[in-house]
Amino acid sequence: MKKLIFIILALCSVTIQCFSQKIIKSSYYSNHPELGGEVIIKQSTTEIVNDKSIISFEVEATNSGDYYLSFWMLPVKLNDGTYVSYDVSVNGKGQTDKIIPSRGDWQSITLSSKNKVKLNKGTNTISIIGKVPLIPNVEHVRIASNLQESKIKGDLYQSYKASIERENTERALRNVTNITDTLSNATNLNSTKASSWIPPYLGEDPLYDYSLGLNMTYKYTFYESFYFTQGDQIVLETRGIENLAHVLEIFSYDHPENYSWSTISDSLCRTSLNITIPYTGMYYIRLRSYENDNSGYCNLNVNYQYFYWYVPIYTNGFRVTQASDNFYNTFTCNNTNGNPMLWIEEGENSPGKISAFNDDYVGLGDFSWGVNSRIKQRYVRPVHAVLLSSSSSYSPIGACDLYAKCITSEIWTYQDNYGLPEYAYVYLYPIYNYDDAIKSSHRTGIYNCISWSGGITSYWEWPLDSASTFYSVDSLTAFDNFYASRGLTRVGATEENSVVDLWAGPVLLWPDYYHSPSGVVEFTHASVCKGADSFAHGYDWESKAGSSDRVFHPRYALSGPAYGNVVQHYIKINENTPSFEEELANRTSRIEYVDYNSCEKEFISNKIDIINRDVLSRFNTLYDKWDTITAHTIYSNPKQIANCQEYKELLDLCKQNQDLIYAVYDKLGKESNISAVTLVEDLTLGNKQNQDIMQRVRNESVAKLNQKDCKIIRPIHSNVMLYVKELLALEKSELYKEDKSNDSSYNNNADFSVSSLSNNISIDFTLPESSKVTLNILDLNNNVVANIVNNSILDSGKHSYTMSLTKSGIYLVQFFINGRVNVKKIIINN
Repeated sequence: MKKLIFIILALCSVTIQCFSQKIIKSSYYSNHPELGGEVIIKQSTTEIVNDKSIISFEVEATNSGDYYLSFWMLPVKLNDGTYVSYDVSVNGKGQTDKIIPSRGDWQSITLSSKNKVKLNKGTNTISIIGKVPLIPNVEHVRIASNLQESKIKGDLYQSYKASIERENTERALRNVTNITDTLSNATNLNSTKASSWIPPYLGEDPLYDYSLGLNMTYKYTFYESFYFTQGDQIVLETRGIENLAHVLEIFSYDHPENYSWSTISDSLCRTSLNITIPYTGMYYIRLRSYENDNSGYCNLNVNYQYFYWYVPIYTNGFRVTQASDNFYNTFTCNNTNGNPMLWIEEGENSPGKISAFNDDYVGLGDFSWGVNSRIKQRYVRPVHAVLLSSSSSYSPIGACDLYAKCITSEIWTYQDNYGLPEYAYVYLYPIYNYDDAIKSSHRTGIYNCISWSGGITSYWEWPLDSASTFYSVDSLTAFDNFYASRGLTRVGATEENSVVDLWAGPVLLWPDYYHSPSGVVEFTHASVCKGADSFAHGYDWESKAGSSDRVFHPRYALSGPAYGNVVQHYIKINENTPSFEEELANRTSRIEYVDYNSCEKEFISNKIDIINRDVLSRFNTLYDKWDTITAHTIYSNPKQIANCQEYKELLDLCKQNQDLIYAVYDKLGKESNISAVTLVEDLTLGNKQNQDIMQRVRNESVAKLNQKDCKIIRPIHSNVMLYVKELLALEKSELYKEDKSNDSSYNNNADFSVSSLSNNISIDFTLPESSKVTLNILDLNNNVVANIVNNSILDSGKHSYTMSLTKSGIYLVQFFINGRVNVKKIIINN
């Protein structure tokens, strides 16, 4: 509703030193056309002109005529017991009737029960006029030719107040006084009801580069705008009703980062602030509860002149450490019912000071945020917390997802994508607007867009790869096979209900790939939105760009030469399908990893020893360049990735020196990425015999996938390893004599132990050699509660970690060793 866009029009040289200001609000009204009754509210404008404070509503009337006019507003009580009155004008003509409230609280006030106002067909302006420092607090108007129809029904607000009364009764029964140590009892960030003020974000995680609160409840909390002049002495005092601990805040509308104050209530649930105004302009006075997700009532007086009694207050949010080193995005999405508003709090202690806020975001991008809020800025000082409330008293309760600490994505820049000139990615993503581009996770080659669209973060999948378990000669069938394994189907899927989009377009041919499409349409990419799995997917849709970053984006923003366009849709078959990580923890699924045995390693090593050293050196140089390409590619389709000069030179060298295949086999055994996989397939699958071997490997994989008790998942790398082992065995039959009992390994094979005592999780594991380790704790929605080790090299030997969790529940401990995942489940009872 309150679109926080202001325009400084002029500096007025008058004795009271008022500045002319305008605040224009429109999104709330365009998203709620029913508010105006028989007219459509187009926008509202709040402005200060000399000593007048004016809020004007631009409304569109279908017909000219006489109408009744009502206001949803909060009156201000004076120290003599009366209430502030306001003048009204319609299309610039002052009305005889004034707004004269007789009681406090939010209410519908009709201008007159006898006199109607005249409206023209088309655009009309209705203005409510007050006197500074007060600014009329009117959320909307309603106009109708019938008196009863013009009155605004505040049923939702009254229900909200009734719920507060129940909370007050419970608080009185508990005999709660003040909250003195709320941070010590904080819960994890994903809880929708926190037991205390601002739950902490427990760590930087590999799955997300942001802080997240899912389905967070928000409610209206009192805030009022005033116009103060530099040098004014302002005294504010509050009292919490029924022992309600609360926070009083005052901050500049224009420059909250410079002019902001706050204080917490004392043991008597009272606060006081005495401020000399340093800057002329609009200020917000805001009250909120101190305890998280808690509501109640509070009294406020301003300068012993203006009084607000029993105003509702509320707080919800979470702590987030956000530095001043970058532009950060904080936003709401997936909103239901209400109108969320964001408040950013800075400072090391609680309560901090409000340094930024936003209601309905209107940016420079292509995505329409509607009534959702977003703050995109670099902060002067580190951020302490993100707070959430309803900006509307008329619609006082809602729920939404809250994202914080998201940086702007730059996946098209030269620095992030090797092998292309600096301008190429602007061409590859021609309609992906910079303002819409929000990064959601850092680069990793462990998984790609297809894996992510199936809720998998443990391995790379491309169903059209010859070694994929889901392969079919019919391309679409291959994707159907994969998505069916993840509980998704094309049957009944439409543009309106889909949760996964499959993309296709002409594969770009090197070296002229930003000018000359090949004309051959290939599947290229998949994107995903909320509802496909238990992961969060941002404000609209999300994509994993090959080995590069994950990004939030408007649904079709990645259309262009890189991925083509959306061509197929998938919907979820069963809403209760567990996450892939939970399947691993439950041992209903396992990932099969494959290694060479000692005889195979020796055979490969001996073959490498006889390769010409200069040739081998050239191979390693070219392979490193190719490996860099695959580690930074935005593609998942191997044909697109391989369309580069680096791969062409490497492939040609291997074809000219056939013994280099053993160097490729060696790379395959040491790395689980796609670099060696692509080379093995292109160098060996040209004859019928080898194709039959690969077919047998796939058949075995399909059989294991379809096991009833426990599905065995073979990633592409595992199937290629098994295929190469068959090739080696054919070449040297003695390899069959080697004991193959250690060829394959599985996740959850006792590589680590997990135990719990009260609210502590203890994790122990032993590394036989120095290894790259990632250790996470997830909830059952796959949200990362804590990242204990993030992609770090640990020495061989025993390692132990302990993590304290304050919220009871079932958790998943996710443990990666050199890219191979293990998952176990643990129960916490506090």
